[in-house]
Amino acid sequence: LFVSAFRRASDLAMAMEAAKKGGNACAVLNGANEVAVAAFLEDRITFGQIPKLVRHALDTVPFLPKPDLEQILDSDRKAREAVTGKI
Repeated sequence: LFVSAFRRASDLAMAMEAAKKGGNACAVLNGANEVAVAAFLEDRITFGQIPKLVRHALDTVPFLPKPDLEQILDSDRKAREAVTGKI
């Protein structure tokens, strides 16, 4: 139970960090999370690996403070590729 609560807290902290940062950060977080959760549901990674993979994407995909739609979609794609490459 503690580990699960800790994981939820760290996930929430990452989401709050992305929201506060703005720009393309939420697109990166969302794309990375979708790929990581899908891999977990397919038994390719453990539950605990999800936040590590999302953090990897946030640290890897360049931050854009004022992205246009094309840049947001590209950031999502790069986040998905970053996570896929680590699985």
